[in-house]
Amino acid sequence: MTIKELYSYCSDELSFTECGDFETLCIFNDILGFSKENILLNFRGVTDSHKEIIDNIISRRKNGEPLQYILGKWDFYDLSFSVGDGVLIPRPETELLVDFALEKLRNIKILNKNIVNPDINISKKINQTTKR
Repeated sequence: MTIKELYSYCSDELSFTECGDFETLCIFNDILGFSKENILLNFRGVTDSHKEIIDNIISRRKNGEPLQYILGKWDFYDLSFSVGDGVLIPRPETELLVDFALEKLRNIKILNKNIVNPDINISKKINQTTKR
């Protein structure tokens, strides 16, 4: 089986989710280190080990486990955070809410900045540091 064939297989198997193609891209990026371009341009075969790993992920997704927990990490504000059972999954909508709130609160002094999710605080601080 080639990488492209495995990608198609995985995408078909995950079509029951709202974003099966996106999830397939995330899986391939995490497991094989491939972007969509790499997948489409790569004709080499995959190992049985890679197929087993992807089958295991598909099975876990079909049982309702979030992809973020399966992969063990998820990005928030371009930073990768470890996630697992019992941890809130960083969501893109939260990034939008944080941007909106920061814009509205730009000139207001906040007494306790640590009341919200720590991922938001950490991401905000790191992004402020890197943009200087």
